[in-house]
Amino acid sequence: PLRDFNLFPLPPEYCTILIGGTLGVILMSFCLLKSHSRSTSTIVVINLVATHSVFLVTIPFRISYYVQNQWNYGFFFCKVSSSMVHIHMYLSFLFYVVLLATKYLTFLTSKDKDIVYRKPYVVAASVLIWVVVILIVFPTYFSNYGSSERYAHGRCFQFQRELKRKSVIIINYMASSCMIVVICTLVACQGVILAKVIKTHSGSLSAHLEFGAQKTPLTFLLIMLVCFLPYQLFR
Repeated sequence: PLRDFNLFPLPPEYCTILIGGTLGVILMSFCLLKSHSRSTSTIVVINLVATHSVFLVTIPFRISYYVQNQWNYGFFFCKVSSSMVHIHMYLSFLFYVVLLATKYLTFLTSKDKDIVYRKPYVVAASVLIWVVVILIVFPTYFSNYGSSERYAHGRCFQFQRELKRKSVIIINYMASSCMIVVICTLVACQGVILAKVIKTHSGSLSAHLEFGAQKTPLTFLLIMLVCFLPYQLFR
């Protein structure tokens, strides 16, 4: 049973995340199956579905821990579950950046240069991201995460002492700063593109088509502004 009143809201919150996230993954998967498109956006969305799915698998174990106030799944899986929060965030962010950067570069460059940003290169970028995460990030993370202190048996998600290490503090500052700079840069790029569309197509019959083409990048940019930017500023 829950003993710490401060932890009481966590099970309902994680249940909401699990239900909402699962429905979102199912909906996106269904849309992908119905769609015959193999565009760069589709490739990135497939990566996002995979990232969200891996994260959602760890949520029931969190709910079990906060309800029972006892971790029964081993210290290694505790580190896996704990690390997935951060890895899920950074992976999702990277795939959003890949999608938006591809859209912006395709729009801002001439058509004869568009070959650089086509599907094979997005596929290669996606594979590279997964390889780096699996072969470099995971081993490095697990070899250091929870290794500097002895933690009580049956407890999990209490790595606050790890965050006090100078190296971890520096890495967190750098990661948050980089994400904030990247988001601001993407906002500036989107502003330039919208200004160019307004200037070029204002009053023309093709204006609604050009603005319609910006719906996807605007949607993903809004997600980054709402979900990523406030959290990184708080950090």
